[in-house]
Amino acid sequence: MNRSTPIRTLLFTAALCAPLLGAAADTPRSALDGLLAADLAYAKQAAKADLAGGLAPMLADDAYVIVRGANEHGTKAVLEALRKDPDHAAHQSWQPAAGGISADGQQGYTLGYLTLTKADGSTVPFKYLTYWAKRDGTWRAIAFKRGRRGEGDTTLAIPSYVPAKLVPVGDANAAETHRKAVAAAEQAFSDEAQKIGIGPAFARYGTKDSVNMGGPTPTFILGSDKIGAAVGEGEPANGSSVRWSADRAVGASSGDLGLSIGRIVFNEKPTDPKQPAEIPFFTVWYRPSAELPWRYIAE
Repeated sequence: MNRSTPIRTLLFTAALCAPLLGAAADTPRSALDGLLAADLAYAKQAAKADLAGGLAPMLADDAYVIVRGANEHGTKAVLEALRKDPDHAAHQSWQPAAGGISADGQQGYTLGYLTLTKADGSTVPFKYLTYWAKRDGTWRAIAFKRGRRGEGDTTLAIPSYVPAKLVPVGDANAAETHRKAVAAAEQAFSDEAQKIGIGPAFARYGTKDSVNMGGPTPTFILGSDKIGAAVGEGEPANGSSVRWSADRAVGASSGDLGLSIGRIVFNEKPTDPKQPAEIPFFTVWYRPSAELPWRYIAE
């Protein structure tokens, strides 16, 4: 795990050279820089369009986007939901702060800070997380979400995941094996939370480099112990008020990066009629080697 250093300068230069395609990489670091540059280039495009027009160019056909707490799957459904959004005429732009790349160079994630500019000129600060896959040589988003953030310092040094080396792209069977393993890890995570408590489970299933979008704080929560403390606040000591599972999962053929997409449901029916029955989520998983267990790295 390497720390992300002067990203803004590197990204601006890379974005000018290869704005969207993510050119062939010789090293893991250059592969990640290509993804970060693509993310930044899409952000520059989005700043000139409304919500739907801004996200459309970067979305894969099967993209999963959380829009105002609802799970929208597929580009058509996502864009329809964005066009109905109360802020549909607003535009948004973002700045990546960190990311990760799979060893086969075909999947990755980026996260950072987003600003929504409304039609009246007012702005709303957000955090965002995107999971990417290369489609015909071009980086496309297959999952995207944003969450409100408060005003304040955003200089937290967030680690980036850079594999030790790049490897050839594996076959479909390898990707399917890793996809199933990611889904199983998500299920085991939820099952463990029912036994030991959701806070301890979040502490156990992450690492010191894991990040969580958290609530309306200025930046992300870094480190599984801190994440566990935040998520576990007000929860039962030896159990969880919620459970979850993956309805869909993705795994890189290199077996070091993956994505789980699913729903969080309450173990007991909420008494507040305004409380949604379920909450959509997606989680980025990684493991530096096949000998190590899957752990969440960003959510």
